[in-house]
Amino acid sequence: MMRFLGLCIALSLVPSLPASAQGVNPQLRSCSTAKDIPYCKVQRGQFSHDWTKAHRGDYASQRNVAFCLRFGCDGAVKVNKVAACAWRIVIIGSDAPWERGDVMNYKADCAGIGQRGDAMAHILFKKIYRRPLEIVAEEVATSLTREHPKQPDR
Repeated sequence: MMRFLGLCIALSLVPSLPASAQGVNPQLRSCSTAKDIPYCKVQRGQFSHDWTKAHRGDYASQRNVAFCLRFGCDGAVKVNKVAACAWRIVIIGSDAPWERGDVMNYKADCAGIGQRGDAMAHILFKKIYRRPLEIVAEEVATSLTREHPKQPDR
């Protein structure tokens, strides 16, 4: 019942979800107060470029977008842990090849956002990816981090 209630709350927040189809501008911060204004402007430009490519399915750009949404890219991007988690789900959930580091990043970026945040991340994932999630990212993360037993010598 609590899980259902949490999902209902998350669904009621869908119109206010950031980092979805709204475009890149709501994700950017002003560089006017940055310590290094020219560098901040470069970071904003790079994020905008990566944002466009990430929405087209570019793996490296998806990683960069997730990173910036998690850490802010030196103040050029608004930190949004839920959106960072959603992009990590996109990376693991896509049919593109990904690395073990992506699993660690998924775990780090999606940890601590709570049930509501997790529900919002999955809703945001659907808006970004526009296809059903064919695998469960948590299952992939769990299966890849388990120690696999050694095969017997022949």
